[in-house]
Parts: sequence; structure tokens; C-alpha cells
Amino acid sequence: MAVVEAQALAGAQLAGYIDPNPCDWLDGPRMDDAALEPGQAVVLGIGGIDPDQLARRLDLLGRYRGAGMAAPAVVHPAAWVSADARLEAGAIVLARAVVQPAAVIGCGAIVNTGAIVEHDSSIGDGSHVAPGAVVLGDCTVGAGCMIGAGAVVLPAATVPAATLVKAITRYPQ
Repeated sequence: MAVVEAQALAGAQLAGYIDPNPCDWLDGPRMDDAALEPGQAVVLGIGGIDPDQLARRLDLLGRYRGAGMAAPAVVHPAAWVSADARLEAGAIVLARAVVQPAAVIGCGAIVNTGAIVEHDSSIGDGSHVAPGAVVLGDCTVGAGCMIGAGAVVLPAATVPAATLVKAITRYPQ
């Protein structure tokens, strides 16, 4: 829902959605992959809360991009992203999130509601920085990581790929 809202508030219209089950809360037609054509934009509205789910989500994005679909970054209008930050294809930054100068948000990564990614930090492809989590300056978060809600990644830390940082913890311990 948050991604759909971010898109709508930014003026984008939902052309349709792909889901094996009908979604009565979405205002658009249910489609299948065959309806997509190269050049069309896709936005992933699914998330993930562990490295395996995040890997599957990133694989799906890669499949669509490999078939020629565009994957624009999505930024909720109530988020703040520095002009000096870089958002890769399919990145999502939700309401009240902050992305500081020289930060890089990888392909398909999620910076969720109220999360903060400080200066000179990078969030790996397909990673998820959960609501209220803080990644402090000069950190490297590998691909497919889950930084749990309210967690704090301490300055200059490196989080290896496919790591789960539990909610309300600090990393490294």
C-alpha cells in the first residue's frame, strides 16, 4: 500500500498489477506477465523481511529488467533525499525516510518509513532498511540484508551480504 500511495502522490498512475490473487484495494486491472512490453515501467510493491525473501524479490526485479522493463526509483513526496545521493533502478524510499549526501541506495533496495541512511553510506542491491532503522555515516550494507525496525548500524560498519540485523539492536554489537 505504501508504494502505491507514494506513486499516486507523485502523480504516477497505476496501469495494472501482477498478482496471483485479486487485490480489491488496488484501483487497476489485474494483469499477467504476458501483458508487459519492453520499455514499460514496473514497480515492485512486495517487500521482504529476511534475506531469502529479499533475494527472491531482487530476482523478480532482475527478471523484469532483463525483459526490457524500466524500473524507476520511487520516492514518497514526504521523504527527503539529498541531491548528492544516488538511487539505483527500482529503489524505494518511503514517507519520512531520509537519505543523506553521498549515500547510495542499491537496485531494488527499500528505505522504509522513517528510516535514515546517513552520509557516505551504501545500501546493497535488494536490501531493506526497515521503519525507524538508522544506518550511520560511512557504512556499507551488503546485498540482500534486512536491517530490522529501529536497529542502528554504527558508523563505518560493514554488514555482509544476506545478513539479518534484528530489530531494535545495534550492529556491530
